[in-house]
Amino acid sequence: MSATSLSRFVQSPLNAAIFSWYPPLVLRCYVRTLGRVYFNRKPREWERYLRSLQVIPGMARRAAGSPRELERRVLHGICDHYFEKMLMAYWGLPKVRRFLLNQTRIVGPDLLTGALGRGRIFITELDEMKAWKPTADKVMSFFGRRVQLDRAVELLHRRTGAPVLLGLMERVGRQRYQLVLEEPQEHHAAPTGLGPDAQLLKRLEHYIYDSPDHWYIWDELHHLDRHQAA
Repeated sequence: MSATSLSRFVQSPLNAAIFSWYPPLVLRCYVRTLGRVYFNRKPREWERYLRSLQVIPGMARRAAGSPRELERRVLHGICDHYFEKMLMAYWGLPKVRRFLLNQTRIVGPDLLTGALGRGRIFITELDEMKAWKPTADKVMSFFGRRVQLDRAVELLHRRTGAPVLLGLMERVGRQRYQLVLEEPQEHHAAPTGLGPDAQLLKRLEHYIYDSPDHWYIWDELHHLDRHQAA
């Protein structure tokens, strides 16, 4: 997959060393340059990202600016994701901790406190579509496709009784972030009676439409095709 190849390209031994020498602003620009170099060398991989953007109904219309501007934003967002991964991997725990405490705020911290009061916390990535275990009797619309739902969150919720929260990490400016925590309340477009997985996915879809540059795995959207309902 291109995401894996790009990750390896960015995490070369030389780049790993560079991340211990320079401040974040310089490193962010550097990784964006690496991303442009990588996709210029592998145009077919960038075309896979573009095809995903083009087949999602209404994406170009809802995104601010022209299609060209949307492509630029998505490219920068993909590069910023790998810049952030490199910081986490090579800065060391004390430096990373200071960076997160200074640059990140939590929206809805009481929800997390209420869940920490129950004991253990389990975190899963909702958009790992290649790992879904689809269920034929649970079908919903997601990015213009009728897909069979993965029910992992619902099963965990039933077995443990643990509260379900959606957490979204958003970029809110240069080197600043916010972790948005929400309860999976029924989204206006989510089918009723399908459980928390459908609600969470509709909220995720809503955020991706609003901020497509905050999502980086566009080239894996084709995994949804395996889960389409008849």
